[in-house]
Amino acid sequence: MSKQGNFLQDDEQEDHKGLKGLSDIRSLFFIFRYSRGHMRGLVVALFFIFISSLMAIWSTRYIGIMVEEVFIPKSWDKAFYPIAMILGLEGLAMMVHWQGRRLLARHASYTLLNVREALLNHLCVLPMSFYDHQPQGRIVTRLTHDVEGLEEFFTASLGRLINAVFVGTTATYAIFFSNWKIGTIIVLSMLPALLFIFATRENIRGLNRRISKHSGQINAQLSEFINGIEVIRSLGLEEWSQKIFKEKVDAQEKTLMESNLYYAWTRPVVAFLCTFPLVTLVWFGGRMVLDQTLAVGLFVAIIRYTERFANPVLIIAWEVHIIQKAFANAERLSLFLGHKTENEIFNGDGDFKTGQLAGKIDFKNIKMNYGSGQLALDDVSFSIRKGEKIGFVGRTGSGKTTTVGVLARLYPFQEGELLIDDRPIQEYQRDYLRSQIGYIGQDVIIFHGTLRENLDFSKRFRDEDLNIAMEMTGLAQTIKNKEALLDFEVLENGNNLSVGQKQLLSITRILLLGPSILIMDEATANVDPEMEHLVHRAVHKVMIGRTCLLIAHRLNTLSECDRILVFKDGRVVEEGPPSVLANRPGAFQELAQAALLPTVIS
Repeated sequence: MSKQGNFLQDDEQEDHKGLKGLSDIRSLFFIFRYSRGHMRGLVVALFFIFISSLMAIWSTRYIGIMVEEVFIPKSWDKAFYPIAMILGLEGLAMMVHWQGRRLLARHASYTLLNVREALLNHLCVLPMSFYDHQPQGRIVTRLTHDVEGLEEFFTASLGRLINAVFVGTTATYAIFFSNWKIGTIIVLSMLPALLFIFATRENIRGLNRRISKHSGQINAQLSEFINGIEVIRSLGLEEWSQKIFKEKVDAQEKTLMESNLYYAWTRPVVAFLCTFPLVTLVWFGGRMVLDQTLAVGLFVAIIRYTERFANPVLIIAWEVHIIQKAFANAERLSLFLGHKTENEIFNGDGDFKTGQLAGKIDFKNIKMNYGSGQLALDDVSFSIRKGEKIGFVGRTGSGKTTTVGVLARLYPFQEGELLIDDRPIQEYQRDYLRSQIGYIGQDVIIFHGTLRENLDFSKRFRDEDLNIAMEMTGLAQTIKNKEALLDFEVLENGNNLSVGQKQLLSITRILLLGPSILIMDEATANVDPEMEHLVHRAVHKVMIGRTCLLIAHRLNTLSECDRILVFKDGRVVEEGPPSVLANRPGAFQELAQAALLPTVIS
């Protein structure tokens, strides 16, 4: 298949494509967009936290009253009421705050679950073109690392952040209500800390973007090496792979060190700046107390207000890296969820479906590209009758696999008309159409589980049906433990099965599903001679009564085809029965002479 575009598109470009400069507010809205159904619970949780902050500020006022009415005049008999109010309000504030945080954690967890479900659902409707250009590791990073960044924000930082905002706001109001002059001075003295936090937030987000980018690159590289571990081992490329992986890890380590060094000097600076309000209060408020223009009790209360005002700013400074990390993760998740779905790529879905397709196929002047402008299929036209066996041959990148990809509605075409049973392919429901097309390739996808689970994903068939299908394809003959045949445990990727057994399993699936059109891509390649006869026999059985398309590189695979289509540079350049093409000068003979089709057809 000829795919255009850079498979390993740079992650940095991905981060900023379409979302460069996503604001904190937009990031926050993205996060809470998934709170639908739980917004009422979140509002109640925020109300509880707000009430708890009011109670905490109220108890602070009673500290000033106790100083003014109990300690200064030494009226110890009046101490009970303010002490009871302080303890009562603080205790009640703690209980209400706990309830608010509990509700917040609960509904935030549901919100996070909604995000995970949205990502998984979106993953299922993305077009094949997305997966062609995205390494597995990067996709895994979106579903794990980026979601975990949001999880850290929801489960830890969000509650502290909201509490800090409410406490800081109510403390500011209390200071202004107590003495507006001192309130103005305190707020102005806090501006340097707030401006510093605001000024450094973009640098922090940039560091978090880079950390997330390197994490995605590490996962992508690791996934690639694990998938190619046999090649790495067989060619002795361990040192080479370790060197490349170390470069990725070193880049991540460098960014993490930059991040730690940045926090090492910014956090102490913020802590220092947060002392300004208390210093200015002592200076100006102390002089007012000495001038007897400010009561001592009120001065003590304002000191506590100022502490409650400064501490939230310090908390925000400590939490800003988690907040910015969450916003950076929200950016990347928003970009991921912004990728066009199959419905958007194909401009909707058809609604036609019938019991069973006949299997007639007509390509009429099909032109298709993968988005780069260069045609992968250039004016391709051919017709296939119901039940015909057609071979596709050609060099790599000639358009064979692209043709079957277009047929299965995995990729859209830009010009021409594609008919199945004389009906435009756009009118068919995609899921139905794909259920009518079976695929048997060289690489069989097998999951860890029982043989039953690998044959019948949707649990549609009875065990009797499964056993009959396995007997017909010969799969049952290759499994030693006949008594527990369907319960036979298959390891991940079928590591405890031979190549031939994997192919027989794949063919048995097709036999059970009963598609009208069968696509085979060198289904017998890499099969050991002992199993090849069984696989050939199973293939012949499953081909009966179906329209079959065989993508092949060996002439003996094509010997039973009714016709062969020869592809070159996205075009069908030759067509005819195998025996005719083998003895006629042309593209087919050129392939044979180039040893791409080594076996001679008589």
